Order: sequence, then structure tokens, then C-alpha cells
Amino acid sequence: MQSQVSTFKLASYLAAIDDGLIDSSTHVNVGNGNWPIYRHTIKDSHAPKKSVMSAQEAFEQSSNVGITKLIYESYKDNPGKFSAKLHSFGLDQKLGLQITGEGAPLIKTPKSKSWSGLSLVQMAYGYELKVTPLQMLALYNAVANNGRMISPLFVKEIRHLGNTIETFEARVINEKIASDKAIGQVRGMLEGTMKQGTGKTLRNPLYTSGGKTGTAQMADGAMGYRNRKYQSSFAGYFPAEDPKYSIIVVIRNPRNGYYGASTAGPVFKELADMVYANDLDMHSAFNRKKLNTSALNTKALTLKGSREATQKVYEQLGLKIVNWNSIAQNDTTSSTLGVPFVEYQIKEGVVPNVMGMGLIDALFALENSGFKTSVIGKGKVMKQSLIASQKLPIGTAVTIELK
Repeated sequence: MQSQVSTFKLASYLAAIDDGLIDSSTHVNVGNGNWPIYRHTIKDSHAPKKSVMSAQEAFEQSSNVGITKLIYESYKDNPGKFSAKLHSFGLDQKLGLQITGEGAPLIKTPKSKSWSGLSLVQMAYGYELKVTPLQMLALYNAVANNGRMISPLFVKEIRHLGNTIETFEARVINEKIASDKAIGQVRGMLEGTMKQGTGKTLRNPLYTSGGKTGTAQMADGAMGYRNRKYQSSFAGYFPAEDPKYSIIVVIRNPRNGYYGASTAGPVFKELADMVYANDLDMHSAFNRKKLNTSALNTKALTLKGSREATQKVYEQLGLKIVNWNSIAQNDTTSSTLGVPFVEYQIKEGVVPNVMGMGLIDALFALENSGFKTSVIGKGKVMKQSLIASQKLPIGTAVTIELK
């Protein structure tokens, strides 16, 4: 279990904002990105574009100097208040997962044996503490969930022979970790990070998101930080205006760079894109009620595949399918009956008819029927070298031409 540097900054900003000590417009002087304190120097990973910036800007640019100065000035006279605030979020407690092996978090207090004058500064940006990635994700999820923190749920129910034996509900850890005002401000910071901050290269124009990059130097046992080992991370949620999913990605010892934006961030984006593509409820611009079915059918969309799978997709789209054999096959528009469909069943050793299919569907049908396929062109299958329905030895070569 490692500290979650930079992604932990969310907790620090949330603490200070909720305590009324700063807000997103509070200004901080980050100078040239280096701040000497207690014979130690806090450094930003990149030289700042300007020496004085708002808390919002410092968060978006992931300034180490920005957050450490803000927290130090806010809590230097009462550092225990900062620790207590982090504890009030539930960050000092296990999540109570349904699987064994959960690590115990460590959030220091001034009473801790290892506390020093530098501890408050170090904790502000994620050092001298320990939280697991799931514990960090629970915090981001709570911010996305308007302050309600819940424990991750791995198993919803247990069944035996098809009968439900036991069901499980998500356990609420904290009904409200911070005020609506504080939650709103840090959400603005997270979303700003994706628009003009360190996460701007990870945006997808089709949906909004909020998130934070993270890069931590890891201690190497007795060698401490002399051996440069890193952990990159990215935590966030989407869609920003009405969050539905939250994700954290953590990569230890990444290759080809170690900054969260260039290593863990792209993984977050790929996962989010995949979830978005499969959740039609998120496609707000896609009004299913206004679909023009007859317009879709002008190209005689003949679908071949699993009726059950196709029916499920088309129900989500608000469309209906009709059996191709039940309508006049010379009717290229198929009127307003629906999208024509042909039920297709794969038979081993029997050449399938893949005419009109896309490449993926054609390969699936041919390969699962036992034939070795070669492809020419791109688009839809316009020609196949083997006659459909004939029975041939497994492994027979077939060529399909796409246009």
C-alpha cells in the first residue's frame, strides 16, 4: 500500500474548503515552483506558467507548492485540525470489503510518533500517509455522489441452483463527508482539470468528466527514495454533470514515462470510452424517440446473427426487427415494418453465407464454422469464394472480398 500522491490533493483541498479556510478563488504564490521549508524543498514537476495562481488553477496544474502552501498556512497553528478533518471523511478507516486482505490506512496526527514539523506539509500532497487505491476511489466517488461515501460492493447476491440465498446492499460509510458548497467547488476543480489542466489531453468530446492525475515517488525499503521508482495514477468520474461511474487507475513502475497524465490517464480514458460506448443511457445527444426507422431502412439493412443479442440492442434503440423471409425480398426499403433480420446459426463444416456482413461478423461466422479466411478490401462482404451451404472439410481456405 502506497501513498496516493497528487490524487490525494483532492482530500486536502476538500478539507480546507469545508473548514472555510480557503475557496477555489484563494490565491497562492508558487514562485518558480520551488518552496524551501524545514531544510526540505517542495518542487513542482513543471515550472509554473505564472507565480501567483488561484487554488483552482493550482489544482488543475497539480502544483505541489500550491497545495502545500495553502494547507500549511491554513493549519500550521493547529495541524491536528487537518488530521481530524481527513479522519472525518473516513480515510482513516478500512472500507470493510467483501474480500480479505484490505490494507489498513494510515493518516497521521500530531500524536503520532513519527510526526515532525514537516508532516503537515508532506501530508498535504499525499506523503507520510497510506491509503489504498480503493480507499482513494471511495473518496472520489463520494465527491461525485454529492458527499455520500459508500463501500465498494463486489458481490450483489449469492445463488444456489438458481435460487437467491443472500443479497448484499452497499454500505454507507458517511452520509455527508462535506458541505454542498465544498463538494461543488472541488467538483469544479476536478472538471477544470479535464478542460484546461493536466487531464485536458484525456477528454472525450462526447461526454464530460472530472478527474485528477497523480505521480508518486515510491520508497524502496532501506534505500528510501534514492532509487527512483514511481507510481502513476488517475482517478475520476463521468459524466461530470450527473456522475454515473468512477474509476481509478494505478500503475507501479510505469515504462515510457511516469507522469499520471501520460501513463495511467490514457488507461482511464480507454476504460471510460468503452463504458460510454456500451451505455446508451449516457448518449444524451442520441434521442431514441426521434429515430427515423424508414430512413435507416433505405439501405436494406439485413442483419445476420443472434436474434437474442440483436433484439436486445434494438430494444435499447427503440427499433423493431422483422424476419427477412416474412417480407418481400425485392422491397429494398422494407417500408415501415422495421429493420429486416435473418436468424443465423453456425454449423461446423458448413459454409456460411456472409454476403452483406461487415468484416468482424464475417470472420466470426467463417472461423467458427471451421474455415481459414483471407480478406481483400474493406467495407461489406460483396463476394465469397466458397458457395454457401455446402459441406467441406474443416480448415478449407475461403476468400472474401469487401467493398
